Amino acid sequence: MAPWEIAAPELRPMLRERVQARLRGDAGVPNRFEVSILTKDGRERWFDVTSATIALGNGEPVALQTAVDVTDRKLGEERLRAIVEGTSSTTGTDFLRSLVRHLAGALGMEHAFVSEVINEEASRVRLLALWEIDDYKPGFEYDLKGTPCERVVGREICFLPAGAWKLFPEDRWLVETRIESYIAVPLFDRANRPLGHMAVLSTSPVGEEVPALSILKIFAARAAAEIERKLTEEALAQEKELAQVTLASIGDGVVRTDAAGVVDYLNPVAERLTGWSAEEACGQPVTRIFQVVDEGTGKPLPNAVERCLAEGRVIEHSGYSMLVRRDGREFAIRDSVAPIQDRQGRTTGSVLVFKDVTQIRGMEREMIYLARHDPLTGLINRRELEKRLQHSLDTAAEDGREHAFFYLDLDEFKVVNDTCGHLAGDELLKQVTLLLRSLLRKTDTLARLGGDEFGVLLEDASLTDARELGERLLTAVRQYRFGWQERIFEVGVSIGLVPITADSGDMARVLSAADAACYVAKESGRSRMHEYQPDDSALAERYGEMQWIYRIHKAFAEHRFCLYRQSIHPLQGDGTEPPLCEIFIRMVDEDGRIASPAAFIPAAERYHLIASIDRWVVHAAFVTLACGTLSHGDTTRFAINLSGQSVGDDAFLDYVLAEIEATGIAPERIFFEITETAAVGNLAKATHFIRVLKELGFRFVLDDFGSGLSSFAYLKNLQVDFLKIDGTFVRDMMGSSVQRALVESIHQIGKVMGIRTIAESVEDRPTLDILRQIGVNYAQGYGLSLPEPLI
Repeated sequence: MAPWEIAAPELRPMLRERVQARLRGDAGVPNRFEVSILTKDGRERWFDVTSATIALGNGEPVALQTAVDVTDRKLGEERLRAIVEGTSSTTGTDFLRSLVRHLAGALGMEHAFVSEVINEEASRVRLLALWEIDDYKPGFEYDLKGTPCERVVGREICFLPAGAWKLFPEDRWLVETRIESYIAVPLFDRANRPLGHMAVLSTSPVGEEVPALSILKIFAARAAAEIERKLTEEALAQEKELAQVTLASIGDGVVRTDAAGVVDYLNPVAERLTGWSAEEACGQPVTRIFQVVDEGTGKPLPNAVERCLAEGRVIEHSGYSMLVRRDGREFAIRDSVAPIQDRQGRTTGSVLVFKDVTQIRGMEREMIYLARHDPLTGLINRRELEKRLQHSLDTAAEDGREHAFFYLDLDEFKVVNDTCGHLAGDELLKQVTLLLRSLLRKTDTLARLGGDEFGVLLEDASLTDARELGERLLTAVRQYRFGWQERIFEVGVSIGLVPITADSGDMARVLSAADAACYVAKESGRSRMHEYQPDDSALAERYGEMQWIYRIHKAFAEHRFCLYRQSIHPLQGDGTEPPLCEIFIRMVDEDGRIASPAAFIPAAERYHLIASIDRWVVHAAFVTLACGTLSHGDTTRFAINLSGQSVGDDAFLDYVLAEIEATGIAPERIFFEITETAAVGNLAKATHFIRVLKELGFRFVLDDFGSGLSSFAYLKNLQVDFLKIDGTFVRDMMGSSVQRALVESIHQIGKVMGIRTIAESVEDRPTLDILRQIGVNYAQGYGLSLPEPLI
């Protein structure tokens, strides 16, 4: 069979002509090309064919062809090319829409989408772009529970090659559509918070070795806000891998020489890259035509052709080399040289193959830059700063050198951002960067740590030098004014200063100390500097709170929260109404002891974990009461405390309503307690929260009433059912006529408005007797009953 007969019918005449032309010795016949070939089962495969003509002993020319199967590479290139070309000219939502369409098409999947998280607990998402079969579809919202997406958002990659609809029977759309294969990746922002996810789906199974997962990883970052650097990094990784596979088998430019290294052939690509025409180059030494220098030093590199001819083996240059064209222009290249040998193994010439990788090298440089720098300000990023900080710690420990570190936090950044938008915030960060740079030494390192936080590493600086520089930074930023659209803002900065000595410990300790010192500076009034001292009580308190945050997260993960209750005793009436108790949360610590809420609740409120605790309490209490875990026939009513953060969060109200529907809890058994401070501080939100739940039959207690002495005017708007008199009034009532008068006044106002009163912090019998005389309806305190486990 002739070699051209295995090719596709339309290509056979061309192949036959090339073979025969090479046998005739015709000039200008390409000796390397790609061709598609039909296999016996009718499938198309792509091959990289290299042709050469050799003479037999009798002088008869024979055409020699070698072919390398490059089908997988071609398919990969086509998939990537289709997606890149389809999305390269779009941004924003148009980019997302274009992305899902081309993802589905390139990967052979009927469905593709990109979502965003729409609630704090990342349990519900909205589709921003959706492609189904052959058209865009309107996006919609859905809960993740019971779907494969629950495994992905905020978590990890999910790859289900077959049977997806069977694995998730609760996912109605998945079942109705009979989705077999499901491949998805999560999307995160720069602070590693979940943004959403991206997925492709099909009604057909896919093999284990599919390119979809790799391609999704490349493009996932571009679908997430402010993750451009990650996209560049992933795209470069894929491009680099593809380039390495391609360069191992083919190249763009081809130069052939004889045994003496004299050029006898250049292909058109080699002509373009070297600047020499084939006619001019033939007969010239290859060292004149192909001049290569080191990319870093610019010095000439040893000629690989000469080495190949001398050693008779393939030479591959793995370093960074630059081809200097005839006109002086330079191209980054990857090159290899193979010897041409006769039947006796004698080297008769060489073939030099090289590829222009200028664009790839540019991407590498960009990747290296973005891996070390913040794209907005151009400053080094946290990762690079940590490397330099570690080096400073090493020199301090080994050589006794002194350094210092600043942790800076802008004081009014949020005001600018919230008032004028993110563009203004970005411009403020860039201007502050220039201001800070102008005050630092050339040896100092300024880095952006994230958001409006900066770090400054002062190498070979005494503590006195650091203090002086810190004061200059404070003054400069304090005097600086930021202007945006006819508005002028004052911008301050809080600074935490940590000296770096041989005793500083590890990098994590230094960063933590600097962060804590900066926090203390901000809490102390802002626009000031706080210097870290090992025995600093303010820092110790900050460390303690940070430890509680870790312990709270761990307690959630290990299910170490539990519920307690304390009875609220009636002081009036005939005793026929159902019992009333207040529910408290308790944490079981790592040693099995009960931790008081006073130990961890302040930290939870400061670091915005209190809403998660409130959700846990609501869920646990509702489930316990609704499923009949308590004694049969128990009609006790329970008061549940809610924080101001939860009451002011619309999503929390939605959560409570969802829990009510899910558990079927009886409204008459639940009272919600809201502190006076929380209610008055966010009156509109509190009023709405109370109104919605009261319409369902729930009742409300206004806790710590009287502590602010300002809530009487708001009381008529809040529609509460009980006033819980602040414990400070009740405890001091026996020794202070003023405190007793306040208690009486609060009770009388409540009585006039039809609101019953509860006295808290009742610790002895005389106080109880006075409360009963005043007419207070209920009493609660350690003098009456201690908190005990709910069940």
